[in-house]
Amino acid sequence: MRSKMTSLKFWIPTLVVIFLLGYFSSKVFKLQKRSGLPISPNILYFTSPTTSFVGRVEKVEGNIVTVSQELTIIEPTPVLNPNQPPPPIPTPIRQIITYKIEVTKDTTISRPPLMINYLFVTPTPIQPPRFSIPDIQNGQTITILTNSDLRILQGNKVVAESIQLPAISNAQNGTITKVEGNIITLQAYSPTSPNPVGNIAPLQRRQYFITVTKDTEVSQISKSSTPEKFSLSDLMPGMQINVYTDQDITTTDHLTALRIEPLLSNPLPLLGTSSSPQSTPSATSSVPTVPTATTQLSTSR
Repeated sequence: MRSKMTSLKFWIPTLVVIFLLGYFSSKVFKLQKRSGLPISPNILYFTSPTTSFVGRVEKVEGNIVTVSQELTIIEPTPVLNPNQPPPPIPTPIRQIITYKIEVTKDTTISRPPLMINYLFVTPTPIQPPRFSIPDIQNGQTITILTNSDLRILQGNKVVAESIQLPAISNAQNGTITKVEGNIITLQAYSPTSPNPVGNIAPLQRRQYFITVTKDTEVSQISKSSTPEKFSLSDLMPGMQINVYTDQDITTTDHLTALRIEPLLSNPLPLLGTSSSPQSTPSATSSVPTVPTATTQLSTSR
């Protein structure tokens, strides 16, 4: 009797799922017959009007970008019976959907803007840079917006209205080893790209050369939770700092600082042989914060 009950508990959820999929499919094809619209073979993955797609760039040929996304359907887990051995875990069903994205002269290619949390500077907004097909690289995860409803798309080719590239890493944390003129030598760990292409290299210590200009803000939140301004002469070897720039720090070690944030007032011993990497600074600091003028910057190419 118990065996029969366990068998029923296993098969009932499975039969329900099969019934719902069959019911939904019949409704879709009835809708197709009434409307005369074509049905995409990926209709079960796009159950509502869909005009956007997020995927990994597989290949760029001319103005055609091949993008794919792996989707997973997990069958319901059978009800467990404590008196019986657990049933096998259902194997997830994986489906890779691939589209060929056509980039035209009217396609807008952009990248998420950078956010620099200035405390004192109010920079003049700049015109967002223009990106083009060469900025799209294999391995990137991009977002495509189109006027085509993917539920009724025939074939796998679609024209892109806009493409958004992945964000870049624009902040670095490290220890000053030398200050010479307006150039700061920073010892830090090489960052990992937020959207790596190919194999991810292990963290390694390296030197960065930071250029400080007349427009670079050197500031921090003081212990009394008020903004505090510094100058280049206040930065000394041994100090730990955060550096914010509009460059991709995963592709160059020569950076122009937009803002420098000293993390400690007193110099620290230079980095030795510790195997623990310094964390990359985030948009929020561990020190107390006060309202600041957050400036949105467009990324440079």
